[in-house]
Amino acid sequence: MKRSDWQKVYAPQGSALDIRVQHALASLGREPERKTDMRMKRVMAAVLACMAMAVGAAAGGLFAPEYDAVRLADTALAEAYGVTDEMQTYFSREVREEDGVTIVVYRGMEDMRHVLGSYTVTIRGGKAAASWSLDGQSTQGGLDARAWGAEQLEILLQMAADEQGFARGHRKALEILREGDGLELAVTYEDESGQTQTEQIRLPADGMTAAVSEEQALQIAGQALAQRFALTPAQQEKLEYNRDYAEYTCAVQDGRMVYELWFWLHQDEAAYHTAGDGLYRAVIDAQTGEVMDLMYDSALAGNG
Repeated sequence: MKRSDWQKVYAPQGSALDIRVQHALASLGREPERKTDMRMKRVMAAVLACMAMAVGAAAGGLFAPEYDAVRLADTALAEAYGVTDEMQTYFSREVREEDGVTIVVYRGMEDMRHVLGSYTVTIRGGKAAASWSLDGQSTQGGLDARAWGAEQLEILLQMAADEQGFARGHRKALEILREGDGLELAVTYEDESGQTQTEQIRLPADGMTAAVSEEQALQIAGQALAQRFALTPAQQEKLEYNRDYAEYTCAVQDGRMVYELWFWLHQDEAAYHTAGDGLYRAVIDAQTGEVMDLMYDSALAGNG
């Protein structure tokens, strides 16, 4: 391109330049057009409309029927027996359907079930009715009562706020079990036709008294863990019993009184992890001394 041609294309002509300068100066006093404000208003209106639709959908049907049933059951449980959502930490919950009727069962923790019992809420046609397996038994006397309702659950929650309170509640439940006539358990099994059956059985109270001491259980656990996970003598020496759990190592599992013992191994304080470091768990039958379960967790995944 010649120089003269370049100037024609890119260099502003005299009059054109004057007009552009005048236009620029005049525009300095004007308010800028708020096109972006209009766009923002449209965006905000769309967002608000979506939010309104979402709220309406949630109110109308984003919740599954199972949720509605559980919500009704929780409400019925609180109204009939005073058992709140917070108290449900002492229960497991099961929901099932039978001939168009929804049944929600709240089962007390196994080693407390003899005093907590089980609550059953039956839902028909959107109406819920609650019952308790310990209905008719006295709940008077705080934790000395043989049936623990909302009053006792409130006491347990208050105790659990203390670091040692959780253990005291479990020990008290175990004392009542030993003083009573045994433990009633619901055993579920499949019959010859493949149908699920549930049968109530009672374990004698004398079976709930430990024949094996905790010290003996610790020795059994240490030997079993060393053998199972090939711990060296040096590792066995550094295997430390976790006394944070010592207050409630004795519990009931599957109708058997057991010791659940936890150990921690950290061999080198200067190292983050050495082979074999982690958590070890042993479950020992408190009647026979048999090893029921052994577990090792390196804790490298943060699961410990």
